[in-house]
Amino acid sequence: MSSIKDITMNNLPLVSVIIPVYNVESYLKECIESVICQTFSNLQIVLVDDGSTDNSGAICDEYALKDTRISVIHKENQGLGAARNTGMQIATGKYIIFLDSDDYWDVNTIEQLVNVAEKDKLEVVVFSAEPFLDGMTGDYSGRSYTHSVQNNVVKNGRDSLSVAINNSEYYEQACLRLYLLDYIRNYKLKFEEGVLHEDISFSFLAYFYAERLMCLGDRFYHRRYRPGSIMTSGKLVQSSHGYKIAIEALLDQSDDKSLNNRDKALLFRHIRSCICSIYKNFRATKKNDISHAKCNESRMIIRETNSTIRKACRVKHGLPFFYRIVFYNFHIGYLFWLTREVINETKARLTHRNSAE
Repeated sequence: MSSIKDITMNNLPLVSVIIPVYNVESYLKECIESVICQTFSNLQIVLVDDGSTDNSGAICDEYALKDTRISVIHKENQGLGAARNTGMQIATGKYIIFLDSDDYWDVNTIEQLVNVAEKDKLEVVVFSAEPFLDGMTGDYSGRSYTHSVQNNVVKNGRDSLSVAINNSEYYEQACLRLYLLDYIRNYKLKFEEGVLHEDISFSFLAYFYAERLMCLGDRFYHRRYRPGSIMTSGKLVQSSHGYKIAIEALLDQSDDKSLNNRDKALLFRHIRSCICSIYKNFRATKKNDISHAKCNESRMIIRETNSTIRKACRVKHGLPFFYRIVFYNFHIGYLFWLTREVINETKARLTHRNSAE
């Protein structure tokens, strides 16, 4: 990133760092060290111990004794969304940022983000991440978390979202943004609680409503893929439920009278993406149902999500008319999605084969 004149050191804005913690004793010290060693020092660091049963809570307390910037909240386990909301409630900074407790930052992350936010009076700064595998093998090439097409340009959220989505550079992870706290509170944004994909609606709406937002290509965030994490757990029915809750939260915003037709189309484009993610889970559960005679996960997904998908299809001036007709019947919508997936997968294989030759 091009160099930006530093903020006057005597007038540093406070940044609240929210770190939900749950059974991550092997990674937690690396995470916390990456925060307390930041070149930017004016931090409020909130560690939310979400009912950990390992040594994570004790590690949090140990760091709080050594650094007065750190406060620890011990609470019963309610999931990632509730932990983040708890941290947000006590945040007092001008800016707020989230960090998962098994990930870590570059040492100059906050300094660079705040410099940009202050210079351009931004409500949201979007940045990139570097994924890595830890204790597992696999391919994560589709999760590059990279921004390249609209970097270092101030835009409103809707314009930036359109560009990001069209170029496959929209990432729903809430940790990959610095937020102006007053902006988040003015729009009453919060994470969904008790579900997977708790940040889908929060991340989209925080991006969507911003009037001044900038994307950066810097990979400040190091995102760990490990066995047993939420990201790698195969909870397909719970995942589909999370997408359902996200769709309902986004549908609530469709009643906003300030949205023009273009804004509404963008909102429903993301709803359509969530519906397709449900179909993807459904495809995977059908394989499970075949290999496990008593498994009925695919039926559970239909029962769980069908009414919400139909609700989305009934909204006038929402989904394009074709999708409203096709998605209204779960099986027809799934077959349509599957046909497109198979075609795209075949094209990808052919492209790969031709490039190899």
